[in-house]
Amino acid sequence: MGWYLISGSGTSGGNRNPAFTVIDWDEEFMVPINTHTYIMNITEANLAPEKIPEVFELHDMINEYGMIDLSPS
Repeated sequence: MGWYLISGSGTSGGNRNPAFTVIDWDEEFMVPINTHTYIMNITEANLAPEKIPEVFELHDMINEYGMIDLSPS
């Protein structure tokens, strides 16, 4: 059994917004509990270079898909 995650890119290559994923782990059983994907809108950042770019949560897996947890059942 395995667990795979395809995450966003940390760069803006391919004309896409930079993104990264944070995984919450169950410390006792070492299984993922939830994932959170964060992005930065590169277009907005380029339009206002004097401002610090805003990084915001795009989604978390449990809320996005209406799940209780990430278990296979």
